[in-house]
Amino acid sequence: MQIDGAWTSHLQSEVSLEIDDLSLVSKYNFGTRTADFFFCSVCGVVPMVLSEIDGKTYAVVNVNTFGDTPGLTFSNSSTDFDGEDTGGRLERRQLNWIPNVRFDASAA
Repeated sequence: MQIDGAWTSHLQSEVSLEIDDLSLVSKYNFGTRTADFFFCSVCGVVPMVLSEIDGKTYAVVNVNTFGDTPGLTFSNSSTDFDGEDTGGRLERRQLNWIPNVRFDASAA
């Protein structure tokens, strides 16, 4: 499975994520089972990925799912995580992903 997205995060940022209708979301874990990928059941897009590390939730978000974002700019880079071991992956997330995450999922 390939996930296409333009992922962004910033170590000094925070994000509030909300799912109003859980029936419209599917969650998937790849082989290492260290992150939850949330898929829209309607369009198949992945708006966010969450990773629980040492009792703390970290996140990256897909900028392709943002609405109007005047004044925001993003730099692009290509990344390949093949060969990265689980410890290295979790360390990278702690250093780079959004560390202040509020996640609310309810079946509205």
